Amino acid sequence: MIKIKTLNTDISIHVLRKLLEINHNRIDVYKTAFNGTRYKDLKTFFTGCIKTSQKCNVELENEVQQLDGDILNNFSVTGKIFTFWMIINVALSNYGRKRILDYCKYGEEIVKKAYHKVLQKKNSKNITIKQIKIITKQQGLMESDHKNVSYLRDNSV
Repeated sequence: MIKIKTLNTDISIHVLRKLLEINHNRIDVYKTAFNGTRYKDLKTFFTGCIKTSQKCNVELENEVQQLDGDILNNFSVTGKIFTFWMIINVALSNYGRKRILDYCKYGEEIVKKAYHKVLQKKNSKNITIKQIKIITKQQGLMESDHKNVSYLRDNSV
């Protein structure tokens, strides 16, 4: 007898919402970084990171809606605290490139871990193959941004 795997859509929606939350927080962090720097090359880079997360969110929102889930816009306290903390630090300080990129690198580490966690075998059993492909593609985009932040930070004076 063949055992047919069924998805728990509530868990699927929860997983997708977590990635939505991560991307919303990432957008907030990069908007703050954009407003906190005078370096045009960083502003261009931060704009690209914002656009990446916005695009990822559109894809994730479509998947949530296909599962008849609601798109929630309430973000976690942890994400809000980090974003608030970054806003305060940038506002009260005249940070140079390296310091701003340190904050961005920290945020990218959180994003990287979140995507990795979702794609672990035990967690990916409640998302569809299509969703795994979408998330894997997004993970690649995030990994590229992570490497670029690291490069920019490591080569800043």
